[in-house]
Amino acid sequence: MYPLHCKISYFADSIHLEQLFTGFEGLRKQKLLTLEYHRHQHEQYSKGNGLAVMQVQVNDKFNIIYDTQDSQQISTDTVLTGSVDFYFKRSLPPNTVSNCTPPFKLYPLGFNYPVFSNKAFSLQRMWYAGSAEKRAAFWLKNSKILSNFFSINNSAFNAQQQKLEEIPRWYEQANILLMTRAWPEQRARTEEKKEQRFEMNQMRAACIRMLKKEFGNNFYGGFSTDEYSQTHFPDCVLPDNRITRKKNYLQLVKTFPICVATTGLENSTGWRMGEYIALSKAILSEKLHNEVPGDFAAGKNYLEFYTADHCVEQAHRLFQDAPLRYEMMHQNFRYYHAYLRPDMLVWNALRTVLLDSGKL
Repeated sequence: MYPLHCKISYFADSIHLEQLFTGFEGLRKQKLLTLEYHRHQHEQYSKGNGLAVMQVQVNDKFNIIYDTQDSQQISTDTVLTGSVDFYFKRSLPPNTVSNCTPPFKLYPLGFNYPVFSNKAFSLQRMWYAGSAEKRAAFWLKNSKILSNFFSINNSAFNAQQQKLEEIPRWYEQANILLMTRAWPEQRARTEEKKEQRFEMNQMRAACIRMLKKEFGNNFYGGFSTDEYSQTHFPDCVLPDNRITRKKNYLQLVKTFPICVATTGLENSTGWRMGEYIALSKAILSEKLHNEVPGDFAAGKNYLEFYTADHCVEQAHRLFQDAPLRYEMMHQNFRYYHAYLRPDMLVWNALRTVLLDSGKL
């Protein structure tokens, strides 16, 4: 049965997909897969438009969708799903599978975060990027040497898999980190999404203010600095915006045992959560709105909060209870290597397909 043969078709050079490219490349290196690779040329999607979706055909039999978009909406576009057998979705609300009957089998994909492999078909993908300008930009981002020289953020140098993995560590001081951003409401397309952004920004700002007040020098955090955050939340911006550069951020986050995650756009689970798990952190998080594979659970992998006051209360638990912190770090280390490591995230989906079809 092995190696499996996978034909990969993608629609855009979305950074959300880098996790999957890295995973498939890892499985290829382990000789579990052979890969065919091309960019989808359908007119509707040929310009990309940021569509963070990948189609994969396994052994010329099973058609799979990997959907890494923020939105919880399941695509009904026949270009995407007309012949699909299995659909793995990043933002999949609980009970979706039991409450709807799509023409394919639906499963949670798992947490998403930008992680690179400089071996993940860079030359082929550069060829499909389009114009000479886009090809140059792609090559800068996916070359470890060039992305380091030109300080490209979220690139093959700054976000390579090895730099986003840590073993659980014992920290002398239980410091707390919350770095995030504020999203301008006026850029949202609907009134409902404007309201969602407003509430999300207010929640993040309240957590920053209260954690800063309660923990003082044991807390570091704030909004990345831009015109919107400086205008609306001047007391919440980071003291030095250079720390938001990926290289600097990763150096910083590795010195903090406790990290705080908040709800993302469209009730998605943001990239921070995936990064914290990969780095074996003790995590505080707003209630998660999406299912993930495996046994990831509140109380074990993270402490859940609903308000800024509750965030401070839960932060005190982790701050004061060293054994709880350390056990949570070990649980996240274990979960990462079983479910979230890029090759395992991709492999678990493929294994689900084989099991469900009786081919394993």
